[in-house]
Amino acid sequence: MSNHNVLVKVLLVLIWMIVRNVGEDLTRQTEFEGKEKYLRKMMATISMLSTRQIRRTDEDECLTCRSTSNCCGGCACIHGLCKLNRTCICDADWFGDSCDFHILSDSFYVPSNDPRIRTIKRMEQTYGFMRNFSQLTLDLNRLQHRRGCASPDFKVLMVKMESRGFGSWVHHMQGAMSSALTSNSTLVLRYPYDYFLHDGCAPKTNEELQFENCACYFEPLFSGLLFTDESQCKEAKALSSFWRNYLPPEFISDRYGFSAGILWWNIALIQYLLAPNHRLETMISRYKTIMGWGRDPVIGVHVRRGDACAGWRNGKMHHAELMPKSFCLDVEKDVVPAIKLFSRVYSTKSVFISTDDPNVLTEIRNNPSIHAQLSEVQWMGVDVKRNFLQSDTNYDLAMRIGVLDRRLAADSALLDLFLLRECDYLILQLSGEFSRLALELNIASKGYLPPFISLDTYSWAPRYGLAHVSEWWVNQSAYTLEDLVKHKEKGEI
Repeated sequence: MSNHNVLVKVLLVLIWMIVRNVGEDLTRQTEFEGKEKYLRKMMATISMLSTRQIRRTDEDECLTCRSTSNCCGGCACIHGLCKLNRTCICDADWFGDSCDFHILSDSFYVPSNDPRIRTIKRMEQTYGFMRNFSQLTLDLNRLQHRRGCASPDFKVLMVKMESRGFGSWVHHMQGAMSSALTSNSTLVLRYPYDYFLHDGCAPKTNEELQFENCACYFEPLFSGLLFTDESQCKEAKALSSFWRNYLPPEFISDRYGFSAGILWWNIALIQYLLAPNHRLETMISRYKTIMGWGRDPVIGVHVRRGDACAGWRNGKMHHAELMPKSFCLDVEKDVVPAIKLFSRVYSTKSVFISTDDPNVLTEIRNNPSIHAQLSEVQWMGVDVKRNFLQSDTNYDLAMRIGVLDRRLAADSALLDLFLLRECDYLILQLSGEFSRLALELNIASKGYLPPFISLDTYSWAPRYGLAHVSEWWVNQSAYTLEDLVKHKEKGEI
């Protein structure tokens, strides 16, 4: 062990000399961005060769820090694994430099040290969290893009599309994808989805209209399929039947590592489902250029109003009966204090507003009180005509009956969502599907948890399975995946 420690120290000193000679200060994000890909790859190699993952044993307490006491030369690893170079690799669903933030029970994360400043230890922590995303992608590709479908083990999970808001649709799809993977089946979608059925998408033949491949905005969900059995289509399951499929399978830690938990499983599947194609990537890049999106860090704010806060609801969200703490946001009263907090802690002046209410940006620009409080802030938003969203009618219903322009609705929603993915700090309402999806995509894109505030005080939770039993959920302390499985088997979730 002593020889191994000496070798590790020598390797780390050599690596530090290389990095220093390149002239990069790894604690400064502005000088680091250009070499991030190279260093990420380098750190992956370092991790495998020199600072290998130490198995958790009771024989050497110094290598498995699980308290705030000084251990491994000062590694405070509260819910994680302390490696030989004093990096804390967090347990499933725990985040932070010391693994002290629990995503399932905490509703805000505002660390004093900005996570976007990528030090070597933080990069290795990111690698520990994301290293098995590629393995899950390979497992899904094996099922979704297989060849030779006549093989005896070929199974199809046929799912019938339903009219849903985009956030709700994605989270139901994640449940269907989870079910398909655990049953070793290929997920196939029967009938088109409303958001992908407009003149901006490639024309489809009558045969192609029988299935949905999501290729209008994303990489194709499946390919190489030969349907010789019509009974597969007749036995299609409703998408709504997958709303409870949010827990990962029992084999998750054995196959994907101990950092893979409930959040990891959900965001890995969603990242696979929502891999932007060239059309969507071009649209995102174009709007970032138009808005003047530069190198400075950006605060992303989601303000949900529209049909969710229709006038006849008297200021209550549409799901208030399930989540009583949710409410319709007042920008000056609710959002501005959160922006001021992030601006003060992280010294950022750029704010992106994502909203389905065309009046929000006008309200901000014409309010002298907001300008007095945030005089140096640069406000950004997707500049599309959103008057088509000014309706108390449910958007999905309006889309189906032709009152709402499908292309404008889909383009604006996806631009908002993926621009929130690009933000460095988030102000959300995690009682809502769209806010949860924005946080999930942001984590999947960055590989670490960004600072965020949930204004309605709900923590992240996967779909209705946890978040929508609020009175039960809010009063629970942090617990393990095994506890969640037990609650689900008892019918309590």
